[in-house]
Amino acid sequence: MSYIAYAWLTPIFYGIGSIAAKLSSKYQVPNPWLFNFIWTVITLLCIAPLALINHVGWPQDWGSIVILGLTGAVSGTLYILSLKALDVSVLSPFYSFRTPMVAILGVILFGEILTTMQIIFIGLIFFAGLFVSVDERMSIRSFFRPEIGLAFVTIISSALFNTAVKNASLHNSFWSVTFWSTLLTLIFILPTLPLFYRELVTTRVSRYQGIFWSTILLTLGLLTSYKALGQNVSISIAIMTLPLSMVFAFIISRIAPKLLEKHTGKVYAVRFAAAAVMFLAALGLSR
Repeated sequence: MSYIAYAWLTPIFYGIGSIAAKLSSKYQVPNPWLFNFIWTVITLLCIAPLALINHVGWPQDWGSIVILGLTGAVSGTLYILSLKALDVSVLSPFYSFRTPMVAILGVILFGEILTTMQIIFIGLIFFAGLFVSVDERMSIRSFFRPEIGLAFVTIISSALFNTAVKNASLHNSFWSVTFWSTLLTLIFILPTLPLFYRELVTTRVSRYQGIFWSTILLTLGLLTSYKALGQNVSISIAIMTLPLSMVFAFIISRIAPKLLEKHTGKVYAVRFAAAAVMFLAALGLSR
């Protein structure tokens, strides 16, 4: 398949996986540090057999793999913390910020020059982002709170992670990148063990079911994103930021409002309108 097909599969897997992860973190494993550890372990257990079947070897460039593992640990941890702190319908469209973040990083790190139209698209994304987190008070003040700051840091780390994937893919095979970076990610999050080790030994295995299924879906999303990003970064990121988990969260809010999140139709209308502007601007920016 082409990188575009992989890029379109990614938000589908991530969308459903994010909903499963949110439900699991809310009802089964509320400690985000324990959640993050179990999530990473299961991800590695899913990837390892596939990597072995495909004869994974030693990386040709360890430096890029180490950087990828580190950025993966940071971005994954921040994602779990943000997922716990925010509605899915808020966090999901925030990933449209990855495209302008990558463009800005290109200017800072590589001296790239933005066109006037690209600057306009970046401005649109940031302006629309002010409205994606509105609540029933309909005030953009809801944007200026610590949880949104955490989401921004998460997006920045995600942009760095995507850049690291591209860099590692230039020097190593697909399975070397996937397996060794995931193993290093697990190693890098081991220092957080004191934050959850007591719960790790007392929590029943059955409570990890939600994490297991969300991890399967998120791992599939990870693999398809690696395939897409390994061939093209800008267009892939624009497609991958399609906020499908926001759509799924809205559907669940109508069917079972007490299960995940509940807001008025007016709130969701504003959030969807802002998300649409952000996505279309991100798509235009990537061209």
